[in-house]
Amino acid sequence: MYDTIVRTGRALREKSNPNDTKTINGMLTDLKDKWDLVCGKSVDRQRKLEEALLYSGQFKDALQALLEWLYQVEPVLSEENPVHGDIDTVMNMMEAHKVHLAISYILYLGILCV
Repeated sequence: MYDTIVRTGRALREKSNPNDTKTINGMLTDLKDKWDLVCGKSVDRQRKLEEALLYSGQFKDALQALLEWLYQVEPVLSEENPVHGDIDTVMNMMEAHKVHLAISYILYLGILCV
């Protein structure tokens, strides 16, 4: 499409009077500059989309690994199992569990943002 317009502009420039040639040249130059700008933005957009696709795959892999880990650990952390040990150990384990839950939630929110 761009090439057709440029060819038409050049043909018009050749058939026009000398006073209009300068105006047509300016218009063709302006068109070329705008076309180059659009092409540059298109390349940038494509690069960003490819990068987002790569990150999406990495997030998907990380999520899958996290889910597998959670399925393995869930029976161990079940509330139905009795907890043995002194009260300080139990409290430390509960705090560690809360940290794991918080990290899982943060990762989940990060995935939602993507």
